[in-house]
Amino acid sequence: DVGSFDLSEMVFDPDDPVKDLQYSMGTGAPEWCSIIGHFLKVEPPTNWSGTFDVTIRVSDGLASDMNVISLFIEPVNDPPTVSDLLSEYEVVVDKPFLLRISINDAEGDLTTITMETELERLTLTGDILSFVPYSEDLGDHVVDLTISDGNGGYLNRSILLKVIDNSGDLFFSSPTI
Repeated sequence: DVGSFDLSEMVFDPDDPVKDLQYSMGTGAPEWCSIIGHFLKVEPPTNWSGTFDVTIRVSDGLASDMNVISLFIEPVNDPPTVSDLLSEYEVVVDKPFLLRISINDAEGDLTTITMETELERLTLTGDILSFVPYSEDLGDHVVDLTISDGNGGYLNRSILLKVIDNSGDLFFSSPTI
């Protein structure tokens, strides 16, 4: 998240309006901190948290002063993400279908997947969807997935399984993942 701090609220100058002063940062400040006018703008990278110090200099052109400001970025729980999950899969009648769902959680939380679908034989074991469609399954079927990290972060994804007729081609009965 972006934070913005009005530096003019921290300064007193009896001779000049504080908004007319010149503000700058000392060396060593993170590149994601900047000063725009009299505001300190803080845009930490995704998943960054912790405490850091920024040296602020203020000048009215005649005199100057500096102060170290300590800022704390509170950690937040990010929702899990998935990679390589397509929105649509073509599935062939009588041919086993296996799909491993690759999940990442920025905080390393243990994730769980729940599934909703009208396909009775589609199973979810851990992070693997498996299904052997029959001819009565021909057509399009939506599978709704919810991936949760147990700490309030979740991701909802839907995939479409398009069950098509078997052309009679030869295939292995136990595919590898």
